[in-house]
Parts: sequence; C-alpha cells; structure tokens
Amino acid sequence: MMHGHRPYDTCLGMNRRQKTASHLERMVLTDMRRYALCNGVSAVTVRPTADGMGWEVADFYAPGGVPAACREIGLAAAEALREHYDLLPDSQLAPDDDLRLP
Repeated sequence: MMHGHRPYDTCLGMNRRQKTASHLERMVLTDMRRYALCNGVSAVTVRPTADGMGWEVADFYAPGGVPAACREIGLAAAEALREHYDLLPDSQLAPDDDLRLP
C-alpha cells in the first residue's frame, strides 16, 4: 500500500466521498506517473466490482504494454484511494444540459 500525503486525502472520521469513474482514473494515473517507469501509461479504466459494492481497476494502457511494476503501482494506488473514495454510480450522474440538442 502507498502511504504519504496526497492533496485528496481526507481526515479520519469524514464520510467517504463519491467520485466519477473518470476522476478516479485520473487520480490513479496521477499517482502512477510519479514514477518515471510509468510515464508511458496513457490511461486507466475503473469499473464497479462484480458485487456492485465498490470499484476496481479494469485495465491499464500504454504503447507497447504496461510493465508489471507499473501495474503493481497502479493497483496499490487504487487500493489507497478506495479507503477514501467510492465510485459514483452512472445512475446518479446529473444530466449535462449542455449536451442536449435544441
């Protein structure tokens, strides 16, 4: 597990915060890119767990493949983030009125 202060750490006793999949993906990717070995990782995909009670990393993407060490770093980052953040279900996303056609 990764330790240390992150700008998105929450204080003990606070409610877990919900984040969209894309936000969680960016947070995992940001943690991974702190390591030079993982600078080539271009994307992370998260999804709800099979039981629907949490979230997990579905895949990592990088040209030529993702080194095993980067996968481990990404999985550790996700584990640390799961202590503070839940996945906001798509059903709870607010509609984006800017995308509606007139």
